[in-house]
Amino acid sequence: AGANINARTLAPNGAGLTPLTWSIECGEGHQPCYDVAVFLIEQGCDVVQAEADYACQYSNGSLVDLLNGFDRTVENRHLVDLITTALEAAGPERRRAADEAARQYSAAHNTEDSEYY
Repeated sequence: AGANINARTLAPNGAGLTPLTWSIECGEGHQPCYDVAVFLIEQGCDVVQAEADYACQYSNGSLVDLLNGFDRTVENRHLVDLITTALEAAGPERRRAADEAARQYSAAHNTEDSEYY
């Protein structure tokens, strides 16, 4: 409670940059992690920025593609629907702005002398 649900970590990070991508990637298709992801979305996390950061980090990958790689359970499909709805509702201008913000964030935080390499 009280944590920033849109916090971004530093790349490279194998689970993505945001709590939403962490819950999906680290959960590897398991129900408790879907519950966390749904909770984050219901609490208003920035799905569009999470998607853009993930795409930037994973060469245009998407959260929906990631979810499609797991078993297609009812919970999985519900999460796909929530993400798809959020992305569609945001519209192209917001998605372009998020893509640009992701590129800028990546450029600012991915340096050769980063302690994370």
